[in-house]
Amino acid sequence: MKKTLKIIGLILGLFILALFVIPILFEDEIEAKLKKSINQNLTAKVDWQSLDLSLISHFPKASLDLQQLEIVNKLEFKGDTLIKSGAISLELGVWQLLTSDEIIIDAVEVNQAHINIKVNEDGKANYNITKVEANEKTSTNTDTKDSKPLQLALNSYSISNSSIVYDDASSKMRFSLSDFNHNGEGNLVASTTNLNTHTDAKISFNYDGVDYLSNNSIQLDALLKIDFDKMKFSFLENEALINQLPLNFDGYVQLFDDYQDIAISFSTPNADFKNFMGLIPEAYAGNLNGIETQGEFQLKGEIKGQVTDVKIPTINITGNSNNAHIKYSDLPQPISDIDIDLAVINETGIVEDTYVSINPFSFKIVEDRFSGSLKMSDLTEKMMIDLAANGTLNLANLKQAYPIETDLPMQGILKSNLNGKFSLAEVQNKNYEQVNLNGNLGLNNFIYQDEALPKEITISNAKLKFTTNTASLTNFEMQAGKSDLKATGSLNNLMGFALNDETLKGVLNATSTNFRVGDFMAATESVSKQPSEETSTDYEVANTPETAQLQLPNFLDLTLKFNANKVNYTNFNFKNMSGRMQIKDASVKISDASTEIFGGTLNLDGLFDTKTSQPNFDFKLGFNLVDITESFEAVDLLKSLAPITKALNGNMNFDLNFDGKLTQNFDLVKESLDGNLKATIVKAGVAPEQSKLLSGLNSNFSGIKLDKLNLKDITALLSFTNGQIKTKPFSFNIGDIGVNAQGSHGFDNQLDYQLNLNLPAKYLGDDVGNQLSQLAGKSNENFKVDVPVSISGSHTNPTFNINTKQAINSLKNQIINQQKENLKDKISDKVGDLLGNNKSDSTSTKTEEKVKEVLGGLFGKKKKKN
Repeated sequence: MKKTLKIIGLILGLFILALFVIPILFEDEIEAKLKKSINQNLTAKVDWQSLDLSLISHFPKASLDLQQLEIVNKLEFKGDTLIKSGAISLELGVWQLLTSDEIIIDAVEVNQAHINIKVNEDGKANYNITKVEANEKTSTNTDTKDSKPLQLALNSYSISNSSIVYDDASSKMRFSLSDFNHNGEGNLVASTTNLNTHTDAKISFNYDGVDYLSNNSIQLDALLKIDFDKMKFSFLENEALINQLPLNFDGYVQLFDDYQDIAISFSTPNADFKNFMGLIPEAYAGNLNGIETQGEFQLKGEIKGQVTDVKIPTINITGNSNNAHIKYSDLPQPISDIDIDLAVINETGIVEDTYVSINPFSFKIVEDRFSGSLKMSDLTEKMMIDLAANGTLNLANLKQAYPIETDLPMQGILKSNLNGKFSLAEVQNKNYEQVNLNGNLGLNNFIYQDEALPKEITISNAKLKFTTNTASLTNFEMQAGKSDLKATGSLNNLMGFALNDETLKGVLNATSTNFRVGDFMAATESVSKQPSEETSTDYEVANTPETAQLQLPNFLDLTLKFNANKVNYTNFNFKNMSGRMQIKDASVKISDASTEIFGGTLNLDGLFDTKTSQPNFDFKLGFNLVDITESFEAVDLLKSLAPITKALNGNMNFDLNFDGKLTQNFDLVKESLDGNLKATIVKAGVAPEQSKLLSGLNSNFSGIKLDKLNLKDITALLSFTNGQIKTKPFSFNIGDIGVNAQGSHGFDNQLDYQLNLNLPAKYLGDDVGNQLSQLAGKSNENFKVDVPVSISGSHTNPTFNINTKQAINSLKNQIINQQKENLKDKISDKVGDLLGNNKSDSTSTKTEEKVKEVLGGLFGKKKKKN
């Protein structure tokens, strides 16, 4: 007995050992055999990353796992991947792997597969990959034993976490299943069998460019009777769920060589109105658990007939409800008096004769009633659409009755009286004049509030009148913060904009008594800029965001004619603004704009472009008789271009033409600026203490008294590029001293300027001045000396240098030129005596030092107090 048990134990041990060892010893041979069996029968390339063989996991069957399997087409669809799977598990007999040329598969499990089925315009399919030659050879060779190296004898199969796409170019149809899970059990070897299946997926269906299903959820538990001899599939017991709509099916599908025969009927298992809500995707209908419904909705349908190249089955699907009621458990208001009558009908089997009708569809929320209708016929290239929408909706009540996922407050009254009839083909072909759309759409007391906006926006009244392809804005009144806006006008190409993503065109006329840009601009933080005392008496400056960003839409082509009594942007306060603005291609073109500002007027033309990540602009500004102090405080660019204006009090004109780039916060990128400035001081006094540059001149040069100076009709021309501002030569007088100035400075405030002071001889002292006047043959009052002065350093710390050598040479040349015709020799001697030409070096040096001392005394010495 013990010996017998030992023998049995040894046999069992060897058997178990064999279960582990055989896969190791024969795995490569089995893999090669399987690849040969598959590829010798297919016109596609089949390959996988790895093969794992197990004799234990599904004992007494063998388990063959293929990782990363791919089936790639050859011939007609060369290079297209038909199937790509994460893992495929095959269940088959153990001994056939070792002893037979045949491989019979009993079960299949597929995971993470992507199946891409294509049919081209000629009707050829990429799944026809069986070798025709091999089949013909096998069928004609009657003397040879049938060879069936690969056979399916399935009892079960499953597909999980997969997707299937069927794209048929010949019929312009695309069908897809995503998140697809399906399994079935039954004897698929027998000629007739019952197959028990479960399916859940998300389904999409597009026919001829029209989406009929889009990511709709479907679930089906079905017991099918299959007759493989007749290729007939009959529904025995089934429960389906489309979105949240339950359905029962009955009937069959039978396949023939040239057509399919279909006879299917379906209906909802009960008449609960919740059935209708189940037609709406959950993302829009919300959770139906706990929903309270009253009334009935019955959906039923029949699809019957043949499917051929030119015909489809007849269709009769209807659904209706009268005086139904629905209330969500977490919302206070119900939707009542719901009437629905829908139908999908085809009586001929010709696709073009199919139509969809929803008439009526009406409901009531509190005291507001809304109704509509829709009919779509000829569901092919010439689809006709007939629609209507009439009634009133209180948006606040709508949110109280229907689940709308928004934290924003909804308030306002929407009124509609719209009717439309058109062919979708006419819209696609852009024949919008053939579109018949008419009626009115109104919105009253609409309130919009968002965290991104600093102020609540209220549209007190808006009315649109529709005619064909034009919408007339007959009235528009809006308020936000302290801003108001009224507008009228028209919008064109409305159908092209709504249905074909084309540009919306229009002309609007806008007026405002007070418009503050800061009331509309989004921001993450904001600052309050204070106006000058003079401007603050008009009205307060709005808080305008520092980090506001603006990206203009590229789908607009709108011309806006505007007229506003007051406009505020940061520390700019405009009055009586008018002009024209064109919004097109993500840019704004401003023309013929004028306004009152800084005590004067401004004319503006320009372009603001936001197509790139960094906005750019090109503007022409003309300021007339503006207050210098006020404009200097408000216009930051003026501080950089002409910082000396800070010390002026009075009026000026300036024309500024420039272009450049802006940051997303609308700050100038000064290094990118390129342009010119023409500034004319109409009349101004000077406060030298306001400028280090002027105060330096005033305190270091005894002859200049800037605080006593009045400037009038002085024009300066500046150009700027690459961060440098160049000033062209210009002249003015400081009392009886002539001044010519030119040079440059940078946005970094570094100075490089040259002044030429044309000094009367009296500033050189009586002794030197009288002698020079006598030599020149002029009176002391009329004789003048040119003194060059260079200015360097910065605006806050300027440095002044006088070129005495150049001044002396200029003085000598002036005297000689005045007298050279009649007193050359005498004058030369006199000049030599005075300036050292005919004296010894020591005497000449002393004389020159005397002149230098006189000129130097004009600079570098503090003025004596009067």
